[in-house]
Amino acid sequence: MPHEHHDSDRIHAEDLALDIGRGAGALLIYTPSELREKEIEVSRRGESKRVHTQIHERLINGRTVFAGVFPELAPGRYVIWSEVPRPVTEVTIAEGEVAEVDWR
Repeated sequence: MPHEHHDSDRIHAEDLALDIGRGAGALLIYTPSELREKEIEVSRRGESKRVHTQIHERLINGRTVFAGVFPELAPGRYVIWSEVPRPVTEVTIAEGEVAEVDWR
C-alpha cells in the first residue's frame, strides 16, 4: 500500500503571517521534536477561555525547528497549557511584539 501524504508529514516552510500591531502581539513557542503535532493552549491569566495551536516542523532562517505560533494575542500575561509539563508556563504578550518561549 502506498504511503499517504498528510499535512503533518511536511515541513512548514511558508512565511508566517503575524497580525501584530495596535492591540495585538504574537507568541512563538519552540519545542523538542517529540511535541510535533501536539497541541498547546494559552489563556490570559485569570480567564478560562483558551486558544490553541499545533506544533509543526518548520523551516525558519534555513533551520528546521519544531514550533507553535499564536499569530494574534491581546497584550497581557498568559498561562501556557501543555500535555507535557514545561518549566516556562507563563509569558507576557506586548503590543506589536513577538514573544518567544524556548522549551528545547
